[in-house]
Formats: sequence, C-alpha cells, structure tokens
Amino acid sequence: MVCHDQVDTVYDGWHGTTLLRPDISVVDSSHRGTRLATFPADEIILVGEVVSESNPENDTEKKVKKYAVAGIPYYLIVNPIEGKCLLHSLPSGDHYRASLETDFGDPVPIGDPIDAALDTTALYTY
Repeated sequence: MVCHDQVDTVYDGWHGTTLLRPDISVVDSSHRGTRLATFPADEIILVGEVVSESNPENDTEKKVKKYAVAGIPYYLIVNPIEGKCLLHSLPSGDHYRASLETDFGDPVPIGDPIDAALDTTALYTY
C-alpha cells in the first residue's frame, strides 16, 4: 500500500464539487513513486479525514456521501473533537452500509486488501 497526502481526488460522478483533497489516501502499491497532482477516486482503497473544528459537517456528512458515490472501499474519519475514529465500509450508492466506531487508544481494524489495525494510541483531542 502507498499513502498520499496533498493529492486532489477526482470523480466524474460528483455533482458540483468535482474534486476533494483528503488528508490521506491509500492506494495499491503499484502506484509507488507516482507523483500525481490528481488521483482517480476509483483507484483509492482508503481515504482519511481529520475532522476540522471550524467545519466538522464537511468531514462527517458531506464527504461521506461523495466518497461512497465514488465507491471508495473505506472512509476513515478521525475526530479529535470527540476522541473517536469512525471507519465506513461497503459503499452503496451515496452511503456506506457498514461502520465501526472506536475510541482513541483502541485499534481500528481495516479489512481486505489492507488487512491491518490502525494504532490510535498517539491520537489526542482538541
């Protein structure tokens, strides 16, 4: 797996906003060494967003729908306001069919093809 930040994610099926810039994107290792300024959403395995104090709805509501519509398998929301992580999975239309909420300090298990648990012990609240 390869992690990217500062990369615009694009998807033609998004109405209005045609690109988003997630805090982190995880893609297949075949993309190692690429320096794309934009990345097609349908090639992303996981996107992660850290909830902003000034506009939390953007990460917790608006982007959930857009990432689901694009078919991104996992959307991880790190919420320092509440001290929780929320992992959405199984995209279907404009929503995810499954989600798992964990407290900071507890691992976040991420399934296939990543098959890892995210260590959240270093995360802290605002």
